Amino acid sequence: MPDLYDEQIARLRAIKSPVAFLDNINHEWCDGLGLFAFVRPPRYEPVLGSTCGCLTLIRGGRGYTAYDKTGAPDEALAAAIRADKRIPADVDDITPESLDAFAEWQRKLDILYGTKPKDRAFLGEEEEPCDQSSLATT
Repeated sequence: MPDLYDEQIARLRAIKSPVAFLDNINHEWCDGLGLFAFVRPPRYEPVLGSTCGCLTLIRGGRGYTAYDKTGAPDEALAAAIRADKRIPADVDDITPESLDAFAEWQRKLDILYGTKPKDRAFLGEEEEPCDQSSLATT
């Protein structure tokens, strides 16, 4: 049965224009949606200056790290993410083919944090999904 990540991948892969694909990726990546959620427990709110990052920021090696289920930095988890060459080090390098690696990691994180994909879809419990009707789809 498809989950949030499968649905997100299918929608993104259906976009035929490379420019529209990257526009959608950048929007969802900036909002930390689904495949691009921060590597932290869902109710943990990083403080200003936190090094909490998403898979791409962590992989990019710019000082970002992962957090364990208690909200503490987890350098072992961050090292495993950095070692995974399937994760692009920059948002502009995300391709339709790399999305499967994001889904694989997010599912591992759901198990680690004891969450379901929907729990990690958006940054805040109260946030509404962004309006994607203005984004290009071709």
